[in-house]
Amino acid sequence: MGITKHKSKYLPQTSRWHIEIEGVVQGVGFRPFVAHLANQLHLSGWVENRTTGVAVELQGLNKQLILFSKSLIEKRPVLSRIDNVIIEEIPCLPIDRDDMGVDIRPSRVANGRTLIPADVAVCDECVAELFDHTDHRFRYPFINCTNCGPRFSIIHDVPYDRVNTTMAAFELCPVCRADYQDVNNRRYHAQPVACATCGPHIWFEDLNGKKGFSGEDALTHVVDRLQKGQIIAVRGLGGFHICCLAQHREAISRLRVSKLRPSKPLAIMIRSVADVYTFADLCDVEEAVLAEAEAPIVLLKKKAGVLPNTIAPQNGYVGVMLPYTPLHHVLMAAIQQPLVMTSGNLSGAPLCKDNEEARGMLGHFVDGFLLHNRPIERRCDDSVVMVSRVGKKNVAQPIRRSRGFVPLPVMLPKLLSGCDAMLATGADLKNVSALSQDQQVFLSAHIGDLSHPLAREEQKKALQDLQTLFRIRPNRIVCDLHPSYASTRFAHQEAEKRGIPIVGVQHHHAHIASCLVDVGKCDRPVIGVAFDGTGYGMDGHIWGGEFMQCDLAGFERLFHFEYLPLPGGDAAIHKPYRIALAYLMSLMPEWDVSEIFHNVDPVEIDLISKMAHGKVNAPLTSSVGRL
Repeated sequence: MGITKHKSKYLPQTSRWHIEIEGVVQGVGFRPFVAHLANQLHLSGWVENRTTGVAVELQGLNKQLILFSKSLIEKRPVLSRIDNVIIEEIPCLPIDRDDMGVDIRPSRVANGRTLIPADVAVCDECVAELFDHTDHRFRYPFINCTNCGPRFSIIHDVPYDRVNTTMAAFELCPVCRADYQDVNNRRYHAQPVACATCGPHIWFEDLNGKKGFSGEDALTHVVDRLQKGQIIAVRGLGGFHICCLAQHREAISRLRVSKLRPSKPLAIMIRSVADVYTFADLCDVEEAVLAEAEAPIVLLKKKAGVLPNTIAPQNGYVGVMLPYTPLHHVLMAAIQQPLVMTSGNLSGAPLCKDNEEARGMLGHFVDGFLLHNRPIERRCDDSVVMVSRVGKKNVAQPIRRSRGFVPLPVMLPKLLSGCDAMLATGADLKNVSALSQDQQVFLSAHIGDLSHPLAREEQKKALQDLQTLFRIRPNRIVCDLHPSYASTRFAHQEAEKRGIPIVGVQHHHAHIASCLVDVGKCDRPVIGVAFDGTGYGMDGHIWGGEFMQCDLAGFERLFHFEYLPLPGGDAAIHKPYRIALAYLMSLMPEWDVSEIFHNVDPVEIDLISKMAHGKVNAPLTSSVGRL
């Protein structure tokens, strides 16, 4: 650290250090942790939040300062993450022995970038208080502390202080204010702290907008409706869930028809890990991931015949999550059964986050709403994780990185440090957009399919949001090569508006390059295999069965699957038999396909034949996904 001894006439063998700490160090109890640690080591000074992280000045014995710097890393709060610590020795100050100790100062805003913590599940201590009838916050559905609760979904701007969150409108009652101001309390500067006296509340609302019940009565009413097979929209942490009994086949069928989701798997919420074993098989790693603070949906091998097949039709896996908000905990404790908890949105549209938005979008296929009045600043859908075998270990792999992980950055290898700040608009399906600065890449929450106009609007908001929160001005824009992608058109519009260069990246090169970064093998070329649905090729055809020699900078296409016609282009993916017909006609023209596809109209077979052989509205593809 480059620390030198500095003698002082006030304290023997003392020094004064100015320390800048960067990382996830706001909203996680970091300042009281610093104060406690420094006081234990008989150090004096102050600690404060800044836009770039946390700043500390401490004075005391050199050996205690060195011990402080080690303990800072080793004993840091559970939800914190330290990326960088800069220590500078500065001149000592006169200290009155009556004023020994560490002062926790108010936050100071300046230009800069700090990491914002993600939303995390309610902690065990708060859950214990939630069900303790002697506790001030007994059964309060928004209980939280510095170790848990909403962060990213409620913050307007940095630094992470209550005034900069959606909780600013709720004035603290005397009990909550005392907890908030007590440095020895678990809720010291817990920005969302509240109780039934001063905080948000829940209520039930029918489809006519009538508020029938509130508080405990609302919960009881919702449980009664769910047990009767009704479907309820539940407002949660980063948006809405659509909820029904996981064992109620009729309710599930009705939900699927209304949501235009005929076969896509539905996630379920189960009260505890012990209960999960009834419905699915899981290993130690899967059990651990279920109970982590991020609380993702975990894809588990389902047990046959326990859940209705309509939960995840023709699928060996089921997506399971545990309750992660206090509201979930009291609901699950009351219902005592697994619940379907699927995203509260229309097919293709972003997750609903506001009450009025949900009333308009979801009112035609739910039977009521369980609402609350804590504003959600930004929507954040559930994350999805799958545990897979990598070598001899079971490793958790994110399938959808959203709530619990966003907006924490993905770190790039050191060889990429110093790169331009970049904005990346992603692809069109399962879209996630990104903003980068040096080695940090800030990914948006899951956005979805950009064919929906509301999803395209959400992408614009998400990227602007990242730029505002992290004070990053991109110098270039990165997009997919596909000229018809909405994400590509948006990238060109932004580049023209900002007057900055745009870089097009081949879809499958991007897939392989991301794998290189993921496994940390960025210093040499590799043979990469990309099996995919659709990716725009350098020759104008649709790629997707590619063997490439790649590094981060470029690629050489070595081999690919044979080009075959895709009748009707992307429209064929909605009628896969058309693809099968066209492939058979091309590869085995001697076959009489009408005998094989006897349920297909002969007129349609003739049309597909003309498209495939005449290469009319039948682009060529090497896609393994289409095959």
